[in-house]
Amino acid sequence: ARLQETVQAFASEGVYVFLDAHQDALCTTNGGEGFPWWITAKMQDTAGWLNKSYITSPDHPLRLAIPDFLHEILTLMGLPIPSVKLADESDPDPWRAYSVGGNAGNPAHMNVGNVNMRPNNCDSAWGEGTLILSAQVQNAAHRFWNSHASPKERQAYFEPYLNFVRFLCSIWEANSNVVAVELFNEPPIGGLPSFVKAMACRRDLFSFYSAVLEALDDDSEPTKAPLA
Repeated sequence: ARLQETVQAFASEGVYVFLDAHQDALCTTNGGEGFPWWITAKMQDTAGWLNKSYITSPDHPLRLAIPDFLHEILTLMGLPIPSVKLADESDPDPWRAYSVGGNAGNPAHMNVGNVNMRPNNCDSAWGEGTLILSAQVQNAAHRFWNSHASPKERQAYFEPYLNFVRFLCSIWEANSNVVAVELFNEPPIGGLPSFVKAMACRRDLFSFYSAVLEALDDDSEPTKAPLA
């Protein structure tokens, strides 16, 4: 309802709107924004025996997933090597505040509420790619781009995302000042530190987009909204 009201407020002033599904580092649980926090929380709950990190918490500290080859490339190019920093070095439990299951704040606000997350999502850290190169973002991105291919993953992550896209398309259909809908803004690579997974990321992403378009075409009333 709030999005509809916002779009109508712009329309009353003669302003056109582009609905951009924006994200930065995917989720608040990783220090960014975009996905609802329960998406990465559910990924963590179903991580399996490998127990990969999808969220930041006491059991899954924020850490980087930079392989040796990428470290060498950054060094040769004279670029800064990202590193995880703490605002309070004396904090014995730096990743509990606002973490999933930490009982110390709403995980939806971890990106701004956890003081130790702030040095890692400030402007300089964004420039270095700290969060994008974190294990949490790399694991979540790789899993999400492939979520359409598995029945369980599709039900857990792909279908909720499809419903979100359908909702955005319904806003386009109801408002003449909405220009188009962007499916996913600035999608991050995924799969690091695995060179093979990272190299396949663009293919995985295009397969993901293809699955989205096919699903929308298969709806009883296919959307007519322009998709970017």
